[in-house]
Amino acid sequence: MNKTAKTARPKTTASVKTARAEVGPPMLGCDILVACLEREGVDTIFAYPGGASMEVHQALTRSKKIRTILPRHEQGGAFAAGGYARATGKAGVCMATNGPGATNLITGVASAYMNHAPMIVLTGAPMISQMLRDSFQELDQLTLFRPVTKAQIQIQRAERIPELFRHAFRLAMAGKKGPVLVDLPRDMLNDTVEAAFVPPERYRWPQRDAGDARLIARAVEALSQANSPVIIAGGGVIWSEAHTEVLELAERLTAPVVTSYGHNDAVPHDHPLVIGALGRAGSPEAAEASRATIW
Repeated sequence: MNKTAKTARPKTTASVKTARAEVGPPMLGCDILVACLEREGVDTIFAYPGGASMEVHQALTRSKKIRTILPRHEQGGAFAAGGYARATGKAGVCMATNGPGATNLITGVASAYMNHAPMIVLTGAPMISQMLRDSFQELDQLTLFRPVTKAQIQIQRAERIPELFRHAFRLAMAGKKGPVLVDLPRDMLNDTVEAAFVPPERYRWPQRDAGDARLIARAVEALSQANSPVIIAGGGVIWSEAHTEVLELAERLTAPVVTSYGHNDAVPHDHPLVIGALGRAGSPEAAEASRATIW
């Protein structure tokens, strides 16, 4: 049987290699990852280095658009990324190595999840060929982050990095915003492939519209018939920048306003109808008003 030698060709992302896709030259997976961040408008990443994520750190040194901030601890990086997201409205990005580096992120990621702050959480991982073999610092990071992230994605083919990063940013910014985990096996960062990038505007979720008129009419009817309406303002008010509209509604209904846990900045507290925050550290008036309304 004749054996014909085959010339190795760089792999491509067939699912996104369309006429409108921009296909670049063969690149290392870590450089493709950084290019994806740049195309999403990321200008800052909070990253604590480690062995399994070192390739990404090296690629970041070659970026002229992204500033790398080194926290003193992974948890500080996660909290900083969440604060960056809440202050800018963009997805914050943090990164740590596998094992203890990843577990140190969890508290900050949980805070972002509770506060609906969009965030991309990057964690290093052992090579795919070494997984489930008690590799160095190996943990089931997808399961660990499942309760505090909107989705958990593991890169298993380097040519899918652009596609999966598009999906991660889309999920983080859609609906109720929140953190998304992207797990990075080390061999995917060292693989050389062709990258097929699709412009972000082609796959972003559409902006929230004015709402369903029928549902708004039903809400107006319910509020007009309520005996003692109370408005609980939280993260939705913050992200939609509806501070003024909420207070205007409260004034029309003469309804007290309380803020949900962790969202004290939803409305100004010097307004006469704002009676405080919910929760153990909130005001007794807010707790009593919400209890009477809910129960």
